[in-house]
Amino acid sequence: MSSNISITPSATPIPTATIVELTQGNPEWHVYRCSRRNASESAAVLGLSHWMMRYQLWLLKTSRSGTKVTHAMQRGMDMGPLARAAYEARNGFVMQPLVLEAGDYSASLDGMSLDGDLVLEIKCPLRGTRSDLWLDVEARQIPDHYAIQVQHQLMARWRRARPSEGV
Repeated sequence: MSSNISITPSATPIPTATIVELTQGNPEWHVYRCSRRNASESAAVLGLSHWMMRYQLWLLKTSRSGTKVTHAMQRGMDMGPLARAAYEARNGFVMQPLVLEAGDYSASLDGMSLDGDLVLEIKCPLRGTRSDLWLDVEARQIPDHYAIQVQHQLMARWRRARPSEGV
């Protein structure tokens, strides 16, 4: 399930992150995502996704296929705001959902603290506290396909985000 992934730092500088003013889930956001390397797609690129093969991602990125919203995806969209509010109440941080861009890379964050120091990734497994994911996280074991997504998010916000100009 979870392995030790070694990531070698790149000599290429990462561009300063920009906040892209898009509402996650709307048509403009979907079009935007087709032109970027998105955090949620990183596991598929590496062949580690449980939901999408590289070929399926290619079909999606080239507009030869669309995304079908599954029951699990809908649950995440419905429960995400409640989970974020629970996190905020428990930890005392305001977490703003937003889209970040760093060059060709993008991350649609479930939340980032107002000072930009914290990133929140929310998962709402169908079986809740009885799910394997819940048990893994309680044991501090993050499955690789999610760890890769979060690493991509952190890379996209590596440098302080600034409001976009003309995006």
